[in-house]
Amino acid sequence: MNKKKRLVFDLVISFLLVFCFFCSGLFLVEHIQRNKDSYNYDSESSPFIGFASRYVLAEESSALLSRSVTATIYPDNASNQKVDWSIDWKEDSPSDEISNYVTLNTTSDGALTVRLDFYKAFRGFPMVLTCTTRQGGLTASINVIFEGIPTSLKLFDKKGTEIKSGESYDVYSDEVLDFDLSSHNVFNDVMDVSYIISDVTIVGDLKLNIDYKNNGTVIDTYSTSLLDVLNAGCVEWTSSQDASSSSGTSYNLSFEDFFMPTLNDNVLTVDVREVFANWNKGLGVRTGYLSTISGSGYFKIILSNSFNTFTLSLNPLSGVRSVSINGGSDIVV
Repeated sequence: MNKKKRLVFDLVISFLLVFCFFCSGLFLVEHIQRNKDSYNYDSESSPFIGFASRYVLAEESSALLSRSVTATIYPDNASNQKVDWSIDWKEDSPSDEISNYVTLNTTSDGALTVRLDFYKAFRGFPMVLTCTTRQGGLTASINVIFEGIPTSLKLFDKKGTEIKSGESYDVYSDEVLDFDLSSHNVFNDVMDVSYIISDVTIVGDLKLNIDYKNNGTVIDTYSTSLLDVLNAGCVEWTSSQDASSSSGTSYNLSFEDFFMPTLNDNVLTVDVREVFANWNKGLGVRTGYLSTISGSGYFKIILSNSFNTFTLSLNPLSGVRSVSINGGSDIVV
């Protein structure tokens, strides 16, 4: 082989060797990038030597719920503050892998903060979360326990329609309303909680209008602030005219259980039927009944458990009390 052909041959061989090394490098880099979520890299040894980890770099998660915790290194000026995180069942365990329930995620290798992503309930199977310092191998652990803390309160009317907290719900002045109250979380597994009515009030200027009847005939009317009725429980009223069978004009009106909601077995009952007020005057007892609620405003009921609150806003409307045709007179043709 002459020198010219030899030179060409050497150049071709050199080119092929360089090309092979280049391709091998690309393949190795691609392999590392594709599997970076399965390894943590120890930069203090070799960038290509990793160790298996139970957590991955944090990214978008399909978890139902996430919680973040942070480890604290002492002293705070320690040169190596990297830690490794792990989680395992404390005692008994379900039949499937723990990764089906929770995964650990960090934003960087050795980070002091870890995000726990939860995928389903693990009631009765506590976990142990552990961090281990890379320098010194010191460990710290805490328990991870599922109690089923409620994250929201929901209210449904008897038609099954969900009522949103704070939204206005129409209620007529001759109704008894029942609402189902329940607690919820993303796991659909909620701890037992008790509910209370923490506040009942009136927003705005609503008035209670009462007609007083004697033998079916209206002999007097009375109007008072609903807020005064709720706050005082009874009001004083001076009649604009005397009843024929009585004397005097001063009335002490007691409103019993007007619009006082009750809560039993997670059912909220609101009674806004006719509210009777009895008054004693002279020789007899007269009975009045609620005819209308007027003015602008709404009832506000605050419901709560140990973790959440719910505001039920009821917009009062006058209910239909009677219907007649042609004044009750027959049509004669």
